[in-house]
Amino acid sequence: MQETKSKFKVVLLSIPIVLGIFTGYVFQFSPTPLMHRIAESFSLFRPDGTLDLVTLNTAESIIFPFIILSSIFGVFVDQKFKTRNMYTMTLSMLAAGILLSGFAPKFSIFLIGRGIYGVGFGLSVVFIGSAIVQWYTPKQSDIMFTITGLFPFSGTAVAFSALVPMSVSLNNSWKNVLMLLGCVCILMLVFWLFCSKKLIRTTGDAVHQSEKLRDVYGFLLKNNTIRFLGILFASDFFFYAFIGGVLVVFFQITGDMNETSAGLWAAVAFPGISFFGGITSGWVMVKTGLKKPAIFSAQFIKLIGVVTIFAGGVSSVFPVIIVGVFFYGIGDGMVPPAMYSMIAGLDNMTPSRVGAGLSVVLSAGFISGIISPIFGAWLSNLIADGSNIVNPMDAQAHGLTYSLFLIGIVSCLVCLVFSIPIKETGKKRNG
Repeated sequence: MQETKSKFKVVLLSIPIVLGIFTGYVFQFSPTPLMHRIAESFSLFRPDGTLDLVTLNTAESIIFPFIILSSIFGVFVDQKFKTRNMYTMTLSMLAAGILLSGFAPKFSIFLIGRGIYGVGFGLSVVFIGSAIVQWYTPKQSDIMFTITGLFPFSGTAVAFSALVPMSVSLNNSWKNVLMLLGCVCILMLVFWLFCSKKLIRTTGDAVHQSEKLRDVYGFLLKNNTIRFLGILFASDFFFYAFIGGVLVVFFQITGDMNETSAGLWAAVAFPGISFFGGITSGWVMVKTGLKKPAIFSAQFIKLIGVVTIFAGGVSSVFPVIIVGVFFYGIGDGMVPPAMYSMIAGLDNMTPSRVGAGLSVVLSAGFISGIISPIFGAWLSNLIADGSNIVNPMDAQAHGLTYSLFLIGIVSCLVCLVFSIPIKETGKKRNG
């Protein structure tokens, strides 16, 4: 009975954590499915009538500097104000940033809202690592790391598939959708403020260790596993951020779809199918106790996907493109759960070090995320403008096809090379 009661309290504690951070992930890639509507609101088109992808993709890349800085200093916030209070700050910043983006009268204000959101999201990176180690049993921790590892894909799937239909139903306004997401964060904040203190006390709260930031990061940066994972994730995220930013538009052009259909197909083909990759990764870890097999095998699956996307693009066979995105999505979904669990399994880790470890590795990816959407859009425009294809839409499809291939193939090969020397932190289970 006591065990059941304890599990019930853990579930209650997890509700605002899961829903709050999940909402943040939905907002992260919200500009992608809403791109045409945002472009119309702020008049962001090129002279030939095609989307100004360089400017629009700024909405994706601008969040990452704020996420990086916030997550790096999040370790100090965690130690100074304690983990529970840090999540109060996290939800407050997420809500403020999302609501400001929803109310924005011009694109510059929209970007400011995205930046504020980035600060909150950066705090959530450190929070989730520290909280899982402190408040959950080892078995519960594996489950929570798998759930949080699925957030990038499940959140993006919801963004791709649901935000356009929601905007249509909410007075045909994309701004109303963002305001609704902000209200969800406010509700989770209220839930957290009223319920978390008692739940954390009864669940058990680990003693905070005051360790200087330079000592925490000095310890981590000396670890080869952290270094290799950082390079691997930076390369992985470079392509993830680019394909996530242009996939709906790519499907609209190559599949001759409207934004609703393109968003739905994009949701199913990439982040939706990635969910099953993450589940597969979690299953492998539970069965074997090992993390590296999922990370290593994922790179081959991603590579097959990138080559297949390119084959479908150059042959103008849309179903082949879908199959390629399927393969890439499965492989990419296998990486985060195993990577998060691998970081937590390193020797001599404290809650602060786990949170900081996630910050180091994810920040390496987010640095590449600053560059990737803008660089990818620039490369796509360069290829399109140099193609001598008369029809602007056909030229943009050509540019996207080749830029996706070039960035994707380099990303996969770098990930493959750096996955080889990574040290296994799990212990093999028999049977």
